[in-house]
Amino acid sequence: MSIYRGPYYSANKCSGFARPGNKALMSWYLGAYGDRGAANLGIYVCKSLGSGISIHGDGRACDLGTAPYNRPGSGWPAWGWALANALRLNSAELGIQLIIFNGKVWSCRYPDSGWRDYDGSDPHDGHLHVELTPSSAASLTVAKIQSIIGGGSSPITIGEDDMIGLKRGDEGEEVKALQYVLADAGFDPGEKDGQYGPKVAAALLAARRSLGSSATDGDNLTAAAYAQLLRALIKKQAPATTPPSSTQVAAAVAAYLKANPVKLPENVQFSGGTLTGVKAK
Repeated sequence: MSIYRGPYYSANKCSGFARPGNKALMSWYLGAYGDRGAANLGIYVCKSLGSGISIHGDGRACDLGTAPYNRPGSGWPAWGWALANALRLNSAELGIQLIIFNGKVWSCRYPDSGWRDYDGSDPHDGHLHVELTPSSAASLTVAKIQSIIGGGSSPITIGEDDMIGLKRGDEGEEVKALQYVLADAGFDPGEKDGQYGPKVAAALLAARRSLGSSATDGDNLTAAAYAQLLRALIKKQAPATTPPSSTQVAAAVAAYLKANPVKLPENVQFSGGTLTGVKAK
């Protein structure tokens, strides 16, 4: 376990692809944290950044999504910081040159300064931005990451703050995470304000009962039950509605005009679901 104190490698052109080491990091991450809401928020994208090219453009940066409801900027699970520190403290072995998370940055340019305030436009609240050195981006493997940090088919053990329990009256980002997941699964938790009140309790009880739980109230949620519920509700998210077809739209418009006759402007006609003679302003 050691901190990387080597040079920082910038990018001056786009590679056109994600480097194998970064693919390995993302693969490891999704395998280790998949049942906690981990998401792939991107590796390669060719874009300018200041006077140069984003490290994403060289295929050497990963965005590891930590928000269990995949809404960057809305919150993150407690394990996000534990993971960020594990990567920082093993950055020499892993070949990591920079990490940004929750408004903080660690960089090999200031290797022993710990986490400093990040003044970029995106605070990276919902994901870890992790950059690899060129050699690590070319050679890092899932097996190596597992041998250094752990992981694999089971989530990494990170201590007591892994996933906190919740109870009525609590507030904060963990509650907000729960509110978003409940809403996405079709259970109304009220305003997504991070407040564990009666609406959250009622939605939580309905969600747990729908999943086969014998729970009789929604006032408390242990750490283990919280993790299990997040996994189940993310799978149960309400499907997106299918937009109406053009034929359905035309029929609806025709039915409306029949029930509510409208005198159309001169030279404008409605036939077969299509308006003709309309000029755009």
